[in-house]
Amino acid sequence: MAEDCMQEMPQPTAEHNWLTSKAGTWDVECTMWMGPPDQPPMKCSGTDVVEAIGGFWISARFNCDMGGMPFVGQCQAGYNEHTKKFVQTWVDSFCSQIMQLEGSRKSDGSLEMKGIGWGAMGPHTHFRSTEDHHSPDSMTFRMFCSAPGGPEVQTMQFEYKRRK
Repeated sequence: MAEDCMQEMPQPTAEHNWLTSKAGTWDVECTMWMGPPDQPPMKCSGTDVVEAIGGFWISARFNCDMGGMPFVGQCQAGYNEHTKKFVQTWVDSFCSQIMQLEGSRKSDGSLEMKGIGWGAMGPHTHFRSTEDHHSPDSMTFRMFCSAPGGPEVQTMQFEYKRRK
């Protein structure tokens, strides 16, 4: 009788496989707009080490020297097959809040994620990120922010190249 109640072990979907295909070490060229629009962007180089957790999740650890200070960020990401949405959390060494994002892949294959949380524009900052995949070994990550009802501004652009 107990065998009749057992569910089959879930299997990764195509979306899970796409996500876990990002496992590896990535070299990252970072451009960040942190001040007024007339100020030049801050640039640095970093490394993102992405590990697959089974066939469903990835865990990424990003490291760089940001303006003379060591910066570490940690991402957990997966795909919720019930809601048909990608989900992601982000924590880093410069902030005491966790960021939660949710999103979908677009028809062109890019990933767009959105969330609301604490940011440079206050406690209800709207965040939107995009990942454009140029090849299995190259992608561009962009982050945009806005205050409620305010204009969206790009705050980051990271160029990823998979290390061979």
